Amino acid sequence: MKVALQTALAYVSGVKISVLFDTGSQKVFISKKAASKLSVGPVQSERLCIKAFGRNETEKERRYVHKLTVCPMFAGKSVTIEACEVHEINSSNVKAKKIKINYSI
Repeated sequence: MKVALQTALAYVSGVKISVLFDTGSQKVFISKKAASKLSVGPVQSERLCIKAFGRNETEKERRYVHKLTVCPMFAGKSVTIEACEVHEINSSNVKAKKIKINYSI
């Protein structure tokens, strides 16, 4: 089965990085690896209960929160967001196939 994820390249705190849009999530997350790559320190910590779709177990622990500036690759206004750090975003070994779609705006 093939799945197309909503992803894009953006500048996050000055570094070009791939972002995943999860419209069903109640929070914004950043992987520990990405936070390290961006060299952004946490601004606070927050106790979270994370329950993934289709799973019975709930993950409860304190997470670091990072303040990030996200800017589109080609023009546009940047936004500042807060993202909770998690160990990894996608635990599967699925390799994403890049599909380029051009939209005229």
